[in-house]
Amino acid sequence: MSPSAAIVFLAWGILLLWHLPLKTVFQITAVALLFAILPLGLWTVRNYQTFGHLFFIRDDVGLAIGSSDTDCTQALLADNLASGCFATVHPTANASILAQLRQEGEYRFARRQMGITVQWVLSHPARFATLTLERIAYFWFPLEFTDKPTLVSGVLMTMATLLSFLAVRWRKSLGFAILVAGLLSYPLTYYLVQLEQRYRYPVFWMTVLLAAIGVDLVLDRWVQAGRASPQPRRSPSQM
Repeated sequence: MSPSAAIVFLAWGILLLWHLPLKTVFQITAVALLFAILPLGLWTVRNYQTFGHLFFIRDDVGLAIGSSDTDCTQALLADNLASGCFATVHPTANASILAQLRQEGEYRFARRQMGITVQWVLSHPARFATLTLERIAYFWFPLEFTDKPTLVSGVLMTMATLLSFLAVRWRKSLGFAILVAGLLSYPLTYYLVQLEQRYRYPVFWMTVLLAAIGVDLVLDRWVQAGRASPQPRRSPSQM
């Protein structure tokens, strides 16, 4: 139900079209859409009644991106909170911005923020590129020294990321393609906003699964290599 998952389903749909007959793909996607339309449809109706506009699940995209790409923002939300930058750009920490949001309404405020952000990106392309690269790196290697639990969690995620590369030996499998397509498509939206480790949680199981498969393949290769290696011949005195 996460808005970010929409791009994953698009990637998986294209992958299914590449590997399966059109009729089979239609049957699979029809079932998926049936289970998604009811809750999303009801939520969309609620949003239209509340805000008077149609949009996909959430109306705060402009606000999320707008508060992530400014002169003072950094790649991580924790750093922006510590530096005080977050308090200058987000309504939850700034009373004057909150007053603007209430006056304009969420939808119009977020749209205006998106326009401001687009202009900032166009005038600061190098800084935007740097922030984006930093967010990409952190998403996959989320080492953060905010506190001990966060650091331990980041180390585990980073190790899983590194171990997942071992699964490249499984690359000819459709399962490999499904997992990689999900992992590569899901974080695309998060590369545009200030990051937290929790953004990785919905697809972390894919990384762990790839890591487990990769480790298993490497161990299996070592076992087979050990069995195939010639045994030393014994001398007559040892017989």
